[in-house]
Amino acid sequence: MIQIIEDFLKEGDFKELKDYIDAPDLYWTHSKKANAFSTDEHAFQFFHTFINNGEPKYDNAERLPMMVIKNYLGHNKLIGISARLENAKANLFVRSDGERPIEMGYHQDIDNNEDIKTLLLYLQDSNGHTKFKETNEKVYSKRNRAAIFPAHWVHQTVSATDILFRTNLNINFEEIKWKNLN
Repeated sequence: MIQIIEDFLKEGDFKELKDYIDAPDLYWTHSKKANAFSTDEHAFQFFHTFINNGEPKYDNAERLPMMVIKNYLGHNKLIGISARLENAKANLFVRSDGERPIEMGYHQDIDNNEDIKTLLLYLQDSNGHTKFKETNEKVYSKRNRAAIFPAHWVHQTVSATDILFRTNLNINFEEIKWKNLN
């Protein structure tokens, strides 16, 4: 099941995250393919890595992704649950040329661990979306909308045609139950 949460972050937290990602000095890496299964030459992306394989990429890199996950845990009132961040990155997709959206290629964020979830936080409104292979369900990019689903679910990004670029935050995490030591 895909869990959708509208108005996911408080406005101040959302603005802080968006300002960070929109900053002109944020380092973006170009990837010639959005993922290993991209076949269209226009299926490329830019990304900014916060955390890779559980390791922060720079000092304090986990602060904003952890703020987002703590908000998710609070949204769901998961008392006694913490989270371990596996991966966290911001994605930037450029508008497709013309009227045809580009399907970026079906993939899994994590294919060998069913305990890990993906949280996608969309940062602006557009007609771009995430499409799920099994159900053909589409989750459209809407400002401050979160989509949470198992990280092993097969899905793909579909580019926007109505804005110059769209960004999202992609976090792969595992919920960790606290053990009562008494």
